[in-house]
Amino acid sequence: MLSSLHRKETLRVFFLHFFIWLLIFSFPIVDSITGYRSFKIWRLLIPVGIFYFNYFYLVPRLLLRKMHAAYIIFIILLVILTSYVLLLIEPPELPPFASKLLPPEQRGLLHLRIFPFTAMLILHISISTLLRIYSQLNVSLRQQAETQAQKKIVELNLLKAQLNPHFFFNSLNTIYSLSIKRSSKTSEAILNLADLMRYMLYETNRNLVRLEQDILYIENYIELQKLRLTANNRIELKVEGELHGIVLPPLLFISFIENAFKYGTSSSQKSTITIEFIINEGTLTFKIINDVNPSASLKLSENGMGIKNAVERVKLYFPDKNIFRFALADGKYTVELTLFLK
Repeated sequence: MLSSLHRKETLRVFFLHFFIWLLIFSFPIVDSITGYRSFKIWRLLIPVGIFYFNYFYLVPRLLLRKMHAAYIIFIILLVILTSYVLLLIEPPELPPFASKLLPPEQRGLLHLRIFPFTAMLILHISISTLLRIYSQLNVSLRQQAETQAQKKIVELNLLKAQLNPHFFFNSLNTIYSLSIKRSSKTSEAILNLADLMRYMLYETNRNLVRLEQDILYIENYIELQKLRLTANNRIELKVEGELHGIVLPPLLFISFIENAFKYGTSSSQKSTITIEFIINEGTLTFKIINDVNPSASLKLSENGMGIKNAVERVKLYFPDKNIFRFALADGKYTVELTLFLK
């Protein structure tokens, strides 16, 4: 990314200097057109000075501040004044082609001699203005991109900070319910939670993790949840396709799974949670289906904090490369997320 930006900046500077030197070397040709028989350095330095005066002062102070009328008036006065001063100092002869085309009574008119030089001076100023606007546009776009990138980082860090306490709170609820029952599985649950928190502390600090790691984390989470479930609850985890080489931001899917356990299980009624990961030709489809527990206070779609968090993270990481589907039908709640990895 940085290399690409550097190449673009180098190319921009190259073309800037190319146009400047093209203008400089055009002066001997302009001299022959405007009637001067010899080249003098002062006729080169004055237009070049005006070029940079326009580039560094007039455009940023007037034009870019939307003082258009003042800029136009200033340029007109500058062109007229410069043209007449130069021509009064050293009036050029009428170019040969003009002498042949014009009648004798018009060959001495000063404005005919001013016109070629004035036209070239306007060309210099126009190129100077366009280059400065182009340069300023590049700076603005770069600043905008940097601002958006920083905003994205801040938002992702905030969402991630919200995710960890949310997960930790839900897991502690599970362990608390085991301790109330004085279950022998309590110590096992604490060790399992320690493994999960270790993953969250050390692995999720990275921008990307292997999909295998995240699925292993989900498996450990499921094992922790099973400690509080009964024989009425059935959990299925299916993984299809080649996982090797797929890297993703960590913890994209856990909030949807938490939601399914929270609102889709019951100790007294049969329920099933089905979790699927399907990888096929650069597309990852995550799907989770759970029975709806009628006694639970449902938070469907994007209403819960965890679900909102997950949806926002996916949208930030995969803008325009994600498809969400939330559905409630026949007593089952479905979340389906498709990510276009390429």
